[in-house]
Amino acid sequence: MGSRDKAKSRTIPPHATGGANPEVIDGILDAALEIAASRRGVLIRLRKALKANNAAEVFSTAKELCGLYDEKSNRAN
Repeated sequence: MGSRDKAKSRTIPPHATGGANPEVIDGILDAALEIAASRRGVLIRLRKALKANNAAEVFSTAKELCGLYDEKSNRAN
């Protein structure tokens, strides 16, 4: 897949928007990018915990990735 194909695959075809205005699509895209950045941060923490052999942090971070709640730390994990 060349760079031209990659750029083309990232555009939303007009029929896929269902008539939604571009501002709504931009808001959805911004939210998706924010979620992706957040998940990337969690994955980085998971990698560090795995390298450090920190089982407690590995399980806690894995729960966070799955959207599970950790009662011990009173935070969403």
